[in-house]
Amino acid sequence: MKFKQVYLGIFFLLVQTVWSVDRPLLQKGHLQGILVSKGEFWIEVKDDKGYAHRYLAPWQGLGPSRGGGFNRAMLSRFEEVIVGNRVSLSWHWDGHLRANEIEILRPSKTSGMFEGYLLEIGDRWIDVQNSDEQIPWRFYLPWVGGYPKNGGGYDHQVIEPLREHKPTDPILFEWNYQLRPRITRLVTREEISFKPFYELEDVPPLSLIHI
Repeated sequence: MKFKQVYLGIFFLLVQTVWSVDRPLLQKGHLQGILVSKGEFWIEVKDDKGYAHRYLAPWQGLGPSRGGGFNRAMLSRFEEVIVGNRVSLSWHWDGHLRANEIEILRPSKTSGMFEGYLLEIGDRWIDVQNSDEQIPWRFYLPWVGGYPKNGGGYDHQVIEPLREHKPTDPILFEWNYQLRPRITRLVTREEISFKPFYELEDVPPLSLIHI
């Protein structure tokens, strides 16, 4: 009897340990972040703390053999949203992380100048944040050369100077919004300092510039 009680105690502790690891502390929530990738049935969002999680579409009904399946409306929404944008996401947990609603958070204008700090460089994008709001944004490289079959592709020369950039040094660049935020050109403070006064009307002050 004693042995059985010990065994059950150990089993209970193991179950509790596994449950605490696999089960999130929250059963539902809301977050903002960058849509970093997606598939037919899921999206992956990197939250503003830098953690990326994959969220499935909600499941409806019983098993697939009994007519159950992913929520079609959410699958359509997954198809619409464009990777690289900031998004607002509400979610819940039912054994899997599930997306309830997703909304694209577009910049307040379609072009401008951004000053902030470099967080990460990808193969076709950079992640940056301004030091005031500390909100991460992803800017894709400009596309040049037409369709890929005609030699088109991302212009990597735009960000080559950032390969050895110190994270503590701010960067300044022009950007526009075409389906997702895009960096168009790095700008130096010297360029702004030596521009004629009549060209400076649309250039913001050398403080943190928001989008």
